Amino acid sequence: MASRRTQAIALTLVLFGALLCVVVVYGFIRDAIMIRYYVFRLNDAQTFQEAKQLLHEALNHKALTPNSILEHLGPPNKQFTFWFFCYLDSGNVNSRSIMDCFSNELETNCDIMYYWSYFVRWRLGTRINSLLDGLMSQNESLNGVWVYDFHDNQEIAKLRKYGVLWFLGVPSTPRLLGNGELSLYLRRYLLSLNDLTYDNSQNRCIGKQQGLPPLKAFSQLRIPIPRMPLPGWNDRVPDLSGIPPQESFRRILIEDREVYDGIWPRPFKARPEAF
Repeated sequence: MASRRTQAIALTLVLFGALLCVVVVYGFIRDAIMIRYYVFRLNDAQTFQEAKQLLHEALNHKALTPNSILEHLGPPNKQFTFWFFCYLDSGNVNSRSIMDCFSNELETNCDIMYYWSYFVRWRLGTRINSLLDGLMSQNESLNGVWVYDFHDNQEIAKLRKYGVLWFLGVPSTPRLLGNGELSLYLRRYLLSLNDLTYDNSQNRCIGKQQGLPPLKAFSQLRIPIPRMPLPGWNDRVPDLSGIPPQESFRRILIEDREVYDGIWPRPFKARPEAF
């Protein structure tokens, strides 16, 4: 009698364990199929409105985590990567977890940082010259400099600056800086340069800080602006109607109270204000 009871308990435990394994495997397969479905649909999307709806569904799907979505960014899924960048850059991502995960991805994944930096330069176009030239302007009264920010949304402005800083060859960027402080960080790096050359092997620039007259303006370097949104892009650029235009930029005041002498880096303070 006891033996039968023991066998029944053992059989119950085995069946329960098997059922648990089935549930876990089903959940894993379901999530993998779900993300592949969205990646496939976005790789085939032709307009921003179509991509916007799909990304909204994917980013709000309870079964999908930010990491499960972001791990598909990169060279194998250029169209998906392009639409995610457009969705993020247009201010549609309101999830703090998505923004934090993307920031971590930029810090740890060189391919994604390269793609994001390339996309930001393409998105800004020739306006990147005036934005960076403005950061290199001389101090005004009270050692304050009014500069145009890289986006009206401060979080997106920071992400854009990370892309630009990486492209300019900055060795490392403090991630905890505020938006205004990041503008000042970028300003001081530019003012410390004597020259800037593009390195094809690294897909970014190398800054020189000695041996030449100080760099006066970024635009004088005449670095080409990407004509396509991502490296190796061979298709036509999809319909981007519906993405908010970026023809105007918010102005912020950065305070550089010390006379800058080319020593890099230097301690600083910054006070962002709406203009």
